[in-house]
Amino acid sequence: MLKSIENEEKVMTFPQEVQSKIDAMMRALDVFSSFNENSCQEAAQKLAEEQKEQIVVIKNIFDGMAKEGSSAEFTSLKQQMESLQDSIGQEPLFIKFVLDRFWSQMNSTPTQHETAPTSHSEAPSQDLAACLSQIDKLNEELKQRDACIEQLENTNQELETTVEELKAQVAGGSQENALAASYAESGVGGEQAEEEVIMSYAEMIRLYSEILNYDAQFDETTMLTLPLAKPHRLELLEAFHQRLPPIATLQIQSIPTRKKKKIVKTFMRNHFPSSLKELEFNYMSKLMPITPFMDELAIVGQRVTESMSLANFEINQQELATILYYNKHRVKLALNDCKLDLSSAPNFGEYLDGCTLNTLDLMDTGNAGHGNWKANPHEFENLLAGLCYCEDFRVNLKRLGVLDCGLNKQEICYYMEMYGFGHVEVMTCML
Repeated sequence: MLKSIENEEKVMTFPQEVQSKIDAMMRALDVFSSFNENSCQEAAQKLAEEQKEQIVVIKNIFDGMAKEGSSAEFTSLKQQMESLQDSIGQEPLFIKFVLDRFWSQMNSTPTQHETAPTSHSEAPSQDLAACLSQIDKLNEELKQRDACIEQLENTNQELETTVEELKAQVAGGSQENALAASYAESGVGGEQAEEEVIMSYAEMIRLYSEILNYDAQFDETTMLTLPLAKPHRLELLEAFHQRLPPIATLQIQSIPTRKKKKIVKTFMRNHFPSSLKELEFNYMSKLMPITPFMDELAIVGQRVTESMSLANFEINQQELATILYYNKHRVKLALNDCKLDLSSAPNFGEYLDGCTLNTLDLMDTGNAGHGNWKANPHEFENLLAGLCYCEDFRVNLKRLGVLDCGLNKQEICYYMEMYGFGHVEVMTCML
């Protein structure tokens, strides 16, 4: 079942807005640093330099994300600049400077009693004219941005309409057949177009020792752990130039965000072990959407024989159904430290027909940082309400792991009995 799209207004921030804020602040500080009233110049210059250092930090972050940054990230930078602007505006020296400039401007402008203007169109002072010109320019920019936002909103509405039409088409066909087709298109299952070249254990050991400067031995019974936040681990992933030989367990920790995640995706598609008993993916990481890795998880699924454990992911209802589908013939599926969209009961349709999954582990999913089932027990109930209609899943499931999921064992057992899972062993320990 596809998750419905909620219509909500989102404030978008463009990189030009952040750049304009940065430029304007730097110009203002340049003017402020020239303040030489009495003995204020040295203090003004010092304060201006301190503020510029903070702006430079923000500018460096902005330069780093100018091409790849999201609207949310630009909004955050814009808010930091506005906060910095407010902070400067509260400095006593800056207030004195502004007042000094204001009264200086007023005193330099002839009054009606001093000089009678020759006409109502007499030109204002040079500084005032520049300010008015800047105001006109900013107003024009605002009009252009409003027009751009309106165009984006219209495009968004068109896309939402298209999505609804596609959802109707998908609903009219077989869900399982659609997934099976996707599975085949990803290169999972069936005959391989070409015979794969498998890296030797000797080459794998050589690369590991050469890049990490650490001796290790690998064979089909060993475990390879890759904490990607540590030095040289991503370099090792890139160095694997052939598909790895069979090993027992692969644990990939701390998946990077932004550009470097492509290294992980390439490894999964092209160099993932030819055979694996257990995959542990994204442990020791911050919460992130699973969406960018769904295709790769489908591709490697054929190579994992017993257990797949996914951690620290935000998973919507469609993705949850797909993950269960790809893992329905495994011994164990773990969704640890995950945040599931259970605002309503998922409709798994035909996804779990023929399911033989023995163990579902939800350790740390549902705790305070991952859905908060203690405050929202209906979310766990919605999960069972969706799964109870999948008879093969309900009959064959033997164990459910619920360590630190926000609900106590008595509450879990109550809901399990209510939805026909009374035969399942509820485990409050690590599985």
